[in-house]
Amino acid sequence: MAFHLACLEISEELYVYTDLPTDEPESIRLLKLCSGPNEPIKVSLQVANLDKNPQYDCLSYTWADPLYHGLSAPADIQITNGERSIPILCDGLILKITSNLQEALKELINRAAQDTERQNLIWIDAICINQYDEAANKKEKGHQINMMGSIYSAAKSVIVWLGITDEHSKPAIEAVNLFSTIEPETFSNVRISTLFDDVLNELTDEVDIEWLSLAAFLQRTWFSRIWVVQEVFLPTKILVLCGSSTLTWSAITACSRFLRATNLGNVLMEEAEKVTNPNTATETVYVKNILSNQYIFESMREQKRADRVLNLEQLLSYSRYFNATEAQDHVFALYGIWAKSLPKEKIPERMGAELKESVARVYTRATLESIRETGDLNILSLVEDASVRAIQLQREGLQELSDLPSWVPDYRVVLQPTPLSGNPRLTGGDVGRWNASAGLIWEIPISVDNSAPSVLLPVKGVCFDTISEISKAESEIMGRHQLKSILYLLSNCPSTYPDGSTTIEAFYRTLIKDTYLNQPASSSARLAFPYFILMRVLELEVAMNNEPEQYTTQMTETKSLIQDLCSRPDNNGIIPSWEMIEEMRGKIEDEDKPPELTREINDIHHGVLTAVTARRLFRCGKGWMGITAESVQVGDVVWVLAGMKVPVVLRSVEGKRWKVVGEGYVHGIMNGEGIRGREKEVDSIDLE
Repeated sequence: MAFHLACLEISEELYVYTDLPTDEPESIRLLKLCSGPNEPIKVSLQVANLDKNPQYDCLSYTWADPLYHGLSAPADIQITNGERSIPILCDGLILKITSNLQEALKELINRAAQDTERQNLIWIDAICINQYDEAANKKEKGHQINMMGSIYSAAKSVIVWLGITDEHSKPAIEAVNLFSTIEPETFSNVRISTLFDDVLNELTDEVDIEWLSLAAFLQRTWFSRIWVVQEVFLPTKILVLCGSSTLTWSAITACSRFLRATNLGNVLMEEAEKVTNPNTATETVYVKNILSNQYIFESMREQKRADRVLNLEQLLSYSRYFNATEAQDHVFALYGIWAKSLPKEKIPERMGAELKESVARVYTRATLESIRETGDLNILSLVEDASVRAIQLQREGLQELSDLPSWVPDYRVVLQPTPLSGNPRLTGGDVGRWNASAGLIWEIPISVDNSAPSVLLPVKGVCFDTISEISKAESEIMGRHQLKSILYLLSNCPSTYPDGSTTIEAFYRTLIKDTYLNQPASSSARLAFPYFILMRVLELEVAMNNEPEQYTTQMTETKSLIQDLCSRPDNNGIIPSWEMIEEMRGKIEDEDKPPELTREINDIHHGVLTAVTARRLFRCGKGWMGITAESVQVGDVVWVLAGMKVPVVLRSVEGKRWKVVGEGYVHGIMNGEGIRGREKEVDSIDLE
């Protein structure tokens, strides 16, 4: 404190806030910078009324350490905390702020002289809201937080402060600007599976990119904060600052679009994870890919510009990709955006009160309101797999919510697997490709007892079939070479599928959810599928050569299953013979192989991975095949529920009470076929 006060003839008296006018509910405080560069920071606060259209900017930043240190050398790590310990002068009195805010104010002061477009006044939550006397100003703080949607909407621009520069900043910003110049049509059908992909080199003109610097930069704290969703959704103009460097918002979102569309974001996060946690390098790790969060920002802004309403389901889906200090903020931080899009009479009366309750109650209430808003049960597709959720919670140091109903998503964790029918759902009137419950009518519950120890959701539907066999999980098939698991399940099925088609045809279509290159699977998918089998065999060969005692028997069993299946009359070349495998091996090992072959291999691999990540293949007692959540068990039951586009797997609890295991794809019943002629079997049950 001595440095900041030495040059000023003042007392050390602390700043005391005066109350905002009670007769002007739209009143806010605005900050004015009163010092020059290299001077102690001096500011002044003045009251303004939003109804009178004041001219100001907003600062979007993070209270905590703004940098990501996981990929930095130990000598370069300088961690700053989020404590208000730095004194500045506010109207001549001492006001304490965080270190990161101090750096932001310094940069704003340095820019003030030459930045003529910046407003003279700025709104900063840590200063403009009384954060100090919580007991006396609890009402003001709550009111001001509820006003944040209006505050950011009325601002002339939002200044995004990413923090000071570090050793990663310069090469990362260069990479962001490079990716932002790549035209979308050049990568519309590109799937990148490695940082050394030839296609990636072509797209970037073989520029040497410091990948880990990019990963470190895009993992800065600001990009993962749930509150910034509101802060960048509402304003029309955004300026991004990293130290003294300026980035355009369009460059960041264009880079993010590239990372998301090409799968490069996932690849880069996985590589960063291997460096940060080398013990997990050989395991399948479900990471929270925040590198593409900026795409979510811009997607929301595009929908706003198109006058599309962002419903609560979509906002809750987005919230899972961000971090929140308080778990309730996964709802609360987006509540303002949702409420702003609704007429006042449609905002739930008790929603605000519910936000102050337990995490499980908040999530339950939000899910119920989403069901009422959409008029269907498709939010059940956002229920994450229980086993994958447990892994994620353990990695984040979080506890299970013991009172969270099985039909309510845990919005603290990233959703794995990707919902079968899209995430979020399709917009613009497109009803999507599937409608398993076509013809069933479900009445939205008018009221549900959200105060009961176990909150039950009444639903109705048809109990379709019981699961009799399950395969290994995707992580075991891809990571531990358990191809024989799905081949063995297939070998137990008769040649004719229940709908009259061939079983092996149903098998491969199930493994890609009957989708290839984002379109309904056609003959090109069938021709590509043998390469999926080939690549798993080659991976098993490598494992066998490295650890013969562990994998030799497995290779023998896999080869035997392939030979038996390829000779079945219903095969039609889908399961390649061993001779065909050797022929395909020669093609991919040829140095002059056409680039189309590599792309085909990547495409079918991505098609399977998109469908089965965090899922298992299963077979029902009547021969139907499907995929569902990894935690599925033999004896679980496939239901077709009214109001849901895809089937769902439930586990019986007692009587007519069931728990949600997860949504599913069941080949042959995705458009109402599973309930035709069974209308009299519709039953009412409760989900708990």
